[in-house]
This record gives sequence, structure tokens and C-alpha cells, in this order.
Amino acid sequence: MRRRLQALLNLGRVANLPTVWTNVLAAFVLSSAAALPPWSTVCLVLIGASLMYAGGCALNDVCDIAFDRRYRPERAIPSGVFTLGQARGLAIAALALGAALVTTASLLRGGWHHGWRGIACTLGLVAAIVAYDLAHKRWPGAVWLMGLCRALLWLMPASLPHQNATRLVWTWAALILFYIGGVSLTARGESRPDGKTLSGAGIILLLLPLAGWALGIGQFGDLAHPRVLLTLAFPLTFLGVILYAIHLMKSDPPRSIGPAVGWLLAAIPLVDALALSPVAPITALALALGLPVTRALQQSIAST
Repeated sequence: MRRRLQALLNLGRVANLPTVWTNVLAAFVLSSAAALPPWSTVCLVLIGASLMYAGGCALNDVCDIAFDRRYRPERAIPSGVFTLGQARGLAIAALALGAALVTTASLLRGGWHHGWRGIACTLGLVAAIVAYDLAHKRWPGAVWLMGLCRALLWLMPASLPHQNATRLVWTWAALILFYIGGVSLTARGESRPDGKTLSGAGIILLLLPLAGWALGIGQFGDLAHPRVLLTLAFPLTFLGVILYAIHLMKSDPPRSIGPAVGWLLAAIPLVDALALSPVAPITALALALGLPVTRALQQSIAST
């Protein structure tokens, strides 16, 4: 039973769920004109998004079964802990239930007339997840499908009734798309026989969230404003994590690429913190704690 539980956690990449939660919470904060929506709505979306993420990861292993049997025999399906049919069933059930929960949240907030945007975004996210899982081993451009999944995860809470998908929300959805594209480009090196690491263009993609932070800070005008000085901790920490991950991946590829990707995934809460820090620095600090939580979970649960 313990082995099956560990395999289930690995199958759903549960270690990375804090990065899903910070995406959702940051989007809710930035798209809320006044107060946040009721906690019942927030919880439904958090649980739904978590299930869709875990289901997408499980479906990824289902689609990668031929590759994993050869190169990753320790994974849940090739090791025999779960059959291919069981893993497929779990993936489909998690995706369907997650989408149903977010759809319910959208309907409860505004009915069909006002909730259709949230439902459309949710269905789009499921479609992007499935498309990525089916295409990522066959099409190099699938890295952008992975980025699209995170962008839609950002847009999903903002598209619910009574939320406002402002230009700022769309900007950060685009930045998270490019950042995840850079992470996905990095992760591809783990399965390359030559262990080729990230290119200069990929590094630029990873650093783009810093540009978003700078644009947000620009609205204050006076760079000596106390809030600006306070929020400097977020870009400096983010830059330090990215530089460390780049150094790590170049140290002993391809073995070092997996651990580096783990750090890059754990830095997603810092991206969310960068988005919020100009307008809500205390909330940004709370979201930034997702990094150490994710790193702690990654010590015992697979992140890639």
C-alpha cells in the first residue's frame, strides 16, 4: 500500500502542486476589483486546478510509456505498480472531476449567462493539457503548449464571473507562458543523449518575469518609494534561483538537468510573487513561501 501511495504521488507530480495554488491565488488577487471571491469559490478552483494538473501529469506518463519502459523503468507504470489502464483511468477521472469543480464554481458565481467565460477557459485548459501530452515527444513546438497550459491556469480564475481579466492579468499570463516554455526547453535536455543544456534564448525566457516586475514597479514613478525598496527582495531572490539552476544544469549534464528543472519549477511561486509585489507585497511574500514548500516536497516526490 505504501509503495502504491508513493507511486500515485509521483504519477501526479504532487510535489509541484504548491506552484498551481500560487498561480490560482495570484490570478484571483490581480483580477479582483475589490475583495476576493467567497472562499468556497476559491477552494473549488484550487481543488479543481490541482486535479487537472495531477491528471495531466498522469496522462503524460501514459503517453510516454514506450519511452519510460526504456529509460525510466522505475516510474509507476513500467514498474508495474499501476497498469496502463489504471493510470489512464486515473488521469481521465482527475481531469474530468477537476474541470467539473471549476465549472461548478463558475456557475455558482454567475450562472450560464455570466459563467461561460470561466467554463470556456476551463475546457481550453483541459484541451491544452491533452494536446501537450499527446504531442510533446513528437513535436518540439509542444513546449509552447506546456506554457499555454500555465497561461490558461492563470486566466481561468480571472475569467470567472465578477472577476476582471485586466491587461495586467493578460501580461502575466503571457510571461508565465514564456517562462514555462523556457523550463520545458531545459527539461528536454534530460532525455537528450548529448545532454545539451539551455540556449541563450532559453535563458532569456526564464528571466522575462523580471521585465514584468520592472513594468509593475514603474507605476510608482518614484524609485525611492518604500514599497519599491521592499519588493526588491523578490526579483533578487528570483534571479538568484535562476542563476543557480543554470549553473547546476551545466555542471554535469544530463544528470544535473533534472535537479535544475526541479528548482525552476519551484521558482514558479516567485513568478507569482513578482506579479503581486508592486500592488500587494505582503500577499506576494506569502506566495513566495511556495518555493521552500515545493522544494521540501520534491525531496520525497518526483517533480519531473
